[in-house]
Amino acid sequence: MQEERRTESTPVEDEAARLAAKAARLRKIMLAAAIVLGVGLGLLLTRCKPHEAPEKLFEAEQYRITLASRFQETGDRSGYDRAYKSNRESVYVSVVPFNGDQELAALSAAAFAEKQAARNGGSEIKTEAGVPYFEAEYESGGTRYACLEAAYKTGDSFLLVNFVCKASRYEDCRAEFLRFAASVETK
Repeated sequence: MQEERRTESTPVEDEAARLAAKAARLRKIMLAAAIVLGVGLGLLLTRCKPHEAPEKLFEAEQYRITLASRFQETGDRSGYDRAYKSNRESVYVSVVPFNGDQELAALSAAAFAEKQAARNGGSEIKTEAGVPYFEAEYESGGTRYACLEAAYKTGDSFLLVNFVCKASRYEDCRAEFLRFAASVETK
């Protein structure tokens, strides 16, 4: 007869098996945490964030502006002098020349922004980094949009820079819009 082997394990083997099972559970937990973290970061990075890099400088005769690299200048200007668009945000620039109008030329950028806000149903004038701006919402084609419109004075004109996105995304984009507005340099 064959001798039956004993299947009892030693305390060291028991401890090794317990540690191996614990290590397997930890690997599963770490994998789940990495997946959750990756998905969370992916969701955060697809929204507007104030410190997105890299950036891109756009220049025109009267100004220069720094936007996120996702923006491209577009020929579809919708009646504005310049337009820059990404997949989800737009920036429109209007140049309003004084054309010898002394009353217009006497206004400050804040006073001009106030006139524009009154005309466009905007909020009261706020100032960030020395830039006067107002905020407004409007509807176009059944979609609700929000904008931050900033005013600048040059030697012979005003610049109005309108930062636009869907109203549902505005709070996520607002800080980045303010950073873009602060980057405008008039010539």
